[in-house]
Amino acid sequence: MAVKTAEKPEATVKNTEQSVMRNNTAESASNEDLMAMQMGADADSQYVTFRLDREEYGVKILSVKEIISVQPAEVTHIPRTADFMRGVINLRGEVILLVDLRIRFGMEAREMVRNTTVIVLLINDGTVERKMGIVVDNVTDVMSLTEANLQELDGVTTSVDTAFISKVGKVGTRMIIVLDEQKLFSNAELANMTATVKK
Repeated sequence: MAVKTAEKPEATVKNTEQSVMRNNTAESASNEDLMAMQMGADADSQYVTFRLDREEYGVKILSVKEIISVQPAEVTHIPRTADFMRGVINLRGEVILLVDLRIRFGMEAREMVRNTTVIVLLINDGTVERKMGIVVDNVTDVMSLTEANLQELDGVTTSVDTAFISKVGKVGTRMIIVLDEQKLFSNAELANMTATVKK
């Protein structure tokens, strides 16, 4: 299978604690900055947050490999796969599967546009660790969420299947739906997606 090559990634991370929102545009931080945050003493409480529709979600920074911008022409589509599978890209010689979280969560699908934001995650099914790109609307922050900010799902209403959710974080007036990235796909789905990439 011939896979198109993605351009050099550009991170679109914003740091809340340094108040880098200016004119509603987030300052860019490099993936080297992301790696530095992962090496910090408080990395376990750091989350990369992103938006899908009107809701904001978060994944642990330790599960984030990098954040890239993808062009539609770089995606190789694969026939007869799950509707949430956008296709694959060639990222510096490595084939990465792209999953559209909007479709996975039952939201209205959107066409990929220029500089579509993709978060490359490390997904572990207990035996094998895989890189997988999740297509999101946009990255919003890197923020710290401690036990003081996190709560269980009781009484919280969201459009997403609670099987995908770990906890809910609250920072001021913002509600962050914290995903359990290791539960976004069943082992059977991961096996099928891995087999698809190897074809």
